[in-house]
Amino acid sequence: MKLKVMTFNIEHGLDYADYKETKIEKINLDLSADVIKNEDADIICINEVRGLGKHPAYNGQEKIMAEKTNRNVIFSKCIEFENYGPYGDALLSRFPVDNYTIIDIPDPEIKDEDVYYETRKILKAEFELEKKITVFISHFGLARSEQRNAVATLLNELKKVNTPVIFMGDLNMTPDNEILKPVYDTLKEVYISGGPFTYRTPNPDQKIDYIFVSKDIEVKMVKTIEKMVSDHFPIVAELEI
Repeated sequence: MKLKVMTFNIEHGLDYADYKETKIEKINLDLSADVIKNEDADIICINEVRGLGKHPAYNGQEKIMAEKTNRNVIFSKCIEFENYGPYGDALLSRFPVDNYTIIDIPDPEIKDEDVYYETRKILKAEFELEKKITVFISHFGLARSEQRNAVATLLNELKKVNTPVIFMGDLNMTPDNEILKPVYDTLKEVYISGGPFTYRTPNPDQKIDYIFVSKDIEVKMVKTIEKMVSDHFPIVAELEI
């Protein structure tokens, strides 16, 4: 069974190229949607998505993206900004999701790093295709304590799964980060040697976006789309399951 997957931090649809020139924030979801449509991926993780809330800018971006790309969608709300709305990740899929769970990543008990802390989640989705598969998507935190909690939560969930696995998202860690090593030990990244940098465009200097798969999945093709739509480059992989 062949599948094409993508991970893409869309930065809530900010027209990043225009912002770099004008410093004025303009939302243009067509730019992100066009990248996804051009690749025609079957399953897509999108990070930094504004749900439906009180503020006009929180207009249900996950549903808008689903409509623009002709995909089913599940929204994973991570936080609720007061007077604005929900914010999180979304899974777009050509196929209906048979079952899904939104899993809490515990917040660190002690917040002693000089970084922005934010509650994070992992979305687990099951698909009954030619073979049953399990897809996890997430956006890990910036603090090392958040990252350790996220990795521990993911590994605990992986122990419960006996299907082929795909895990995608912005992990806010470079491949040489020792916190990420247990994920490398359990799954395999679609890039053998880490792949191109993905953040921050147009001249990224670090790789923090990933597609991991279980070791029984064959990677047929992988590429990074070096097009400045958000502050991240998306990654696409073709898989044989």
